[in-house]
Formats: sequence, structure tokens, C-alpha cells
Amino acid sequence: AAQAIGSPEAATHPPFRKLGPSSAMALHLPRRGSNASANAVKLDPSEDVLQLSGHPLDSLFKPESIAVIGATDRVGSVGRTLLKNLISNPFGGAVFPVNPKRDHVLGITSFKSLAACPKRVDVAVIITPAATVPALVQECVDNRVKHAIIISAGFREVGPE
Repeated sequence: AAQAIGSPEAATHPPFRKLGPSSAMALHLPRRGSNASANAVKLDPSEDVLQLSGHPLDSLFKPESIAVIGATDRVGSVGRTLLKNLISNPFGGAVFPVNPKRDHVLGITSFKSLAACPKRVDVAVIITPAATVPALVQECVDNRVKHAIIISAGFREVGPE
């Protein structure tokens, strides 16, 4: 009898395998002459019409965590406004204020660096002076942050055009 990929029956019968917390299922076929579980067939992104494997930009548009680098309590600052908007309108993920000079920002524990954040960061929003941005982008790379958004001024004054 045929089973739908997402059906409960498919979850208990090979070659179907549950992909994660959602109810999505994938069909995994063994390769000839090898261990079936070690060599599961992976879907090519162009063939994944049902998007069972997710989209590469999901971590940008549906992040699990955001770090606000340059978050501050200073009234009228972009860092305060952005942090306040993120915590006032929950998106379903964690928000980490990052400010090496403050222990708390808007009543939330602030972290001295990205490495100090308790969870891996999907998106870093950098709201600092232009001179500090290259080192912060390198810190994002070092901590495997998938996306960085830079909100800064003063790049024209830093070097030649």
C-alpha cells in the first residue's frame, strides 16, 4: 500500500525518515553495495520542490537568534530603538544585546562579545562606528554567524573612495 511521505505510517517504515521537529519526511534510498544508513540519498536543491530541506535564507528571514552589537540604553540611539523593537515584538527567537561596556541593556543581560552569547547567533546586527565594523565582521566569521546587517555611518571618512 502506498503511504504519503508526511503520513504517521511513513514514520515507522523504512526507507522513510523524519527530518526534524516538523512532520516533514524524506525518502532515503540506499546506494548499491554500501551501508544504507550511512549513505542516504540527499536531495539536490533544484529537485527539492517541496523544500523539505529548508531554504538557505531561512536563517536570515526566520532566525532563531539575533545579536544586537552596539545595543545601548541611550535614549534616541539606533541600538536602543532596534533592541526595544525586537523585544517588544517577539519573533520567536532569542535576542542577545552585545556591548562590552555594559552588563545590562534595557534590563536584559548584555554580553561582552559574540563568543560570550549562550547560543549560536544566526543574525548579527552591527550598530557601531564605522572604524569598529571590520573587526566585528571578523568576529562574526570567527563565531560562524550566518548573516550580518551593518547599520553604521562614517565609511566615507574612513578611507579613500
